[in-house]
Amino acid sequence: MKASCLIATILLTFSNGFGSDQFQIGPAWSTKTKLKIYKARGDAPVYARALSYLEDRTPLKIIWNMHFLGFSQEQSAKKVANNCKLQFRNQPWHQINCVSNGVHSLILTAKIEDYVTACQANAWTFKLAFEALEIPHSEVSLAEGDTSAGGHVINKISVKTRAGSILEYLIDVGFYPNILFPYSSFTKALHDPKNVGTTEVAVLRSLDMSEPDTQVEAF
Repeated sequence: MKASCLIATILLTFSNGFGSDQFQIGPAWSTKTKLKIYKARGDAPVYARALSYLEDRTPLKIIWNMHFLGFSQEQSAKKVANNCKLQFRNQPWHQINCVSNGVHSLILTAKIEDYVTACQANAWTFKLAFEALEIPHSEVSLAEGDTSAGGHVINKISVKTRAGSILEYLIDVGFYPNILFPYSSFTKALHDPKNVGTTEVAVLRSLDMSEPDTQVEAF
């Protein structure tokens, strides 16, 4: 049984959010959280560790697209994003959640056999779809989910609230498409103000949808 990308036995100690119509706030991201939500058995092969290191290299993206045998990652991601924008106009959190679920279903439909590719395909396709949403003041990148199985790739998103605060969450589109894991210290404190290790504030803050100021000051 492959351990790469945590396709080995997974221990789910709380709901993974499947079937939800909006995000849930999971526990703050930490070593304890990773041990709580993932459990992989077996040692990762050397090639899995190499792929995890190369996850953000362009040549590997080309290999992924070849593996999909005609599956256009960029076009499919944009299609998911456009559908979500139409379905949830001016509702950025719902759009992000819709994209997360859309990509999750998309990669499942692709029936990828190489599960080292699968988690990375989820993360890269979500990144493309998130960017296609064009939510002002937002960013998305790849992040390391867990290293015990040789590298598991997930996503980190950064958004700006109407109050001007920057929030950072991790999303594992492959296993937890409806759960946001608070990542930055500020975001963790927002949802767990007493620092007791539980999510006390599960409300998502309204996002700043104003267009960034692109004016250049004259010299």
